[in-house]
Amino acid sequence: MEKTQGLQHIVTAQDPPRHCAFFLDQQQNNEQDEIVLHHVIRWVAGKRLVAKGSWRGKTIFAKLFFGGHRSHSAWQHERRSLGFMADHRILAPDVLHSGTAEQGKVFVLLMQAIEPAVALGELWSACLTLADKISLLQKVMAVLAAHHRLGLAQRDLHWDNFLCKDGVIYTLDAGDLTIAQTPLSQSQREDNLGQFLSLLLPVEDGLISDIITHYNNLSPDSKPVSAAQVQTRVAKKRWRKHRKYTGKKIFRKCTEFYCQRSWRQVVVCNRNYLGDVEHFLSEPDQSLGLPGTVMLKEGNACTVWSVQTGTRKYVVKRYNIKGFWHGLGRLLRPTNAAQSWRGAHLLGCYGILTPKPVAFVEERFGPCRGRAYFITEYMDGCDFWDYFFDPSRSMGDKEERATQTRDLFGLLLKTGIRHGDMKGQNLMVTDAGIGLLDLDDVCQFSPILARYWHGRDLHRFMRNWQKHPDLLQLFTHIFSQST
Repeated sequence: MEKTQGLQHIVTAQDPPRHCAFFLDQQQNNEQDEIVLHHVIRWVAGKRLVAKGSWRGKTIFAKLFFGGHRSHSAWQHERRSLGFMADHRILAPDVLHSGTAEQGKVFVLLMQAIEPAVALGELWSACLTLADKISLLQKVMAVLAAHHRLGLAQRDLHWDNFLCKDGVIYTLDAGDLTIAQTPLSQSQREDNLGQFLSLLLPVEDGLISDIITHYNNLSPDSKPVSAAQVQTRVAKKRWRKHRKYTGKKIFRKCTEFYCQRSWRQVVVCNRNYLGDVEHFLSEPDQSLGLPGTVMLKEGNACTVWSVQTGTRKYVVKRYNIKGFWHGLGRLLRPTNAAQSWRGAHLLGCYGILTPKPVAFVEERFGPCRGRAYFITEYMDGCDFWDYFFDPSRSMGDKEERATQTRDLFGLLLKTGIRHGDMKGQNLMVTDAGIGLLDLDDVCQFSPILARYWHGRDLHRFMRNWQKHPDLLQLFTHIFSQST
C-alpha cells in the first residue's frame, strides 16, 4: 500500500493508483485522521482522482484536485455546488471535510458514501421490461425538473452522475454543474434533456415522447419543452459524443483503458480485462502456446485463434503483412486492428451486437506500422451461412432470424454506420440476435451519405443468396416489410 508520500507520486503518475493513504495538511498527528483510498472510481492523469475509501471510521468518497492553478477553482466550484444543492434540498452526498494535502498542492473533498446504493447505469441495465425503464426514467425526470427550476444544469450528463438508494435518486458530480440565477429557459431545458436522453440506445428512442410529456407535467408553470426538439438534439448529441469517444478516448490512457506506447509497440487494453491478458499482451503470439488454444483461421492476410485464459475465452486476430509492397503500403496507415478496435466500440455505443473488444496491439518502428493484433471476447453462435443452409432449421426460425437481420440493417441506416463487407461469414446468429464480425471497414457517415453506403451494404448482403433463390426470396420479402 502506498503511504503518505504516495500522494506526491499520484500527482505525476500516468496510471491510476491501486491503494493510497495520506493525511490532510494540519492533521498529521493522529492516526485516525489518515485517509485510506482503496478503489479508484475515476482517474484523469495529472488532474483529478475520485476514489472510495475510509476516514475516521467512515466510508467515504474522496475527490482530489491537482495539477495546476485550475485545480483550486475546480475544487471551489465543487464545494459551492454541493453547498447550493444542500441548501435547496437536492439530494447529494454530504460533505464531511474539505482541505488540502501535500502542503497545499492537492485540494481534497471528502464526502459521505451513499450506501447501500446502486449506480443509475446499473439499474438501467437491469431493467427487463418497458414498464421498468419508463418508471426509472420518470424518476430521473423528477430530479432534472427540480434542477431546472433552480437554474441547475450538468454540462455532461451521464448515468454515473446519479446514484439510487431505497428508490431515491441522488445527484453526483457537482463539479460539472452550472448554476444560473433564474430557472432554465425552454431552449436550455431541451438541450439538457437531449444531453441525458442521448444515453438511450436508438432502439429506445420511442420512449422519449412519453417521457417528455411526463417531464412537462412536473413543471406546469414553465413553458413546455418540445419532444420533437429534444429528439433532434438527442440525435446530434449522441452522434457527437460517440464520435468523440471513438475518435480519441479509446486510444488514450484513462480510467477505462490502459495504454502503453513505445518506439517498437503500441498496446491499448480495456482495464477490466487486463488481469486476464496482460501476461501475453506484449507478445500476443505467445498465447498460441497456451493450453486449450484453437486455431480458427490460418490465412495469408490474417490468422485467428481462440484462447482460454483467466475466467474467459478470447479470440486473437493477427493481421499479417503479406509481402514487401503490402507492408510498404500499410506503413503509415492506421492498422486494421486499430480500425477494428474503433469499429467495435462504435457498434457497442449504439447497442449493435459484436464481440466485446478487449485490446489491440501494433508492432511499430517509430511511426511505421507492422503486424497488428485485435483481441475480443469469444462470442458463441452459429455462422450465418451455416444457419440458413442448415436443412434442419424450420422456415419459422429462419424467418425470425431474417427479421432480426432486417432490423439490424435498419439500425445501421439510422446510425449512419457502414460495415463494408456484408458477406455471410461476417454475420453470426446468437441467442441475443445477429452479430457483426470483421470490423476493419466499419465507418460512420453523415445522414447525407449514410443512405448511399447503406445501399452498398445491402447490395453486398443480397449477393450472398444469388445462387439460392429460396433464401433470396425470403430476405427480399422480409426486407420489403416496414420495421
